[in-house]
Amino acid sequence: MELVYGKRNPAKVTSTKTMLDGLDLQIKDLCSLDHLPTVEESGISPLENAKTKAEAYYRLIGKPIFACDS
Repeated sequence: MELVYGKRNPAKVTSTKTMLDGLDLQIKDLCSLDHLPTVEESGISPLENAKTKAEAYYRLIGKPIFACDS
């Protein structure tokens, strides 16, 4: 399964790929989809920001998105 990670930070993407190694996932990040706009993080919590990004990018590309803000 292909999963898009809602990040453009190479270090965070590499760390996540390492943690998920061995699972049947192909992980892409937002850098591999450079035509996408940046989604504004206007939530009052990291969870709200992650949800906002995941929903916005899903609407743009129609693929599952994993977003995590901390």
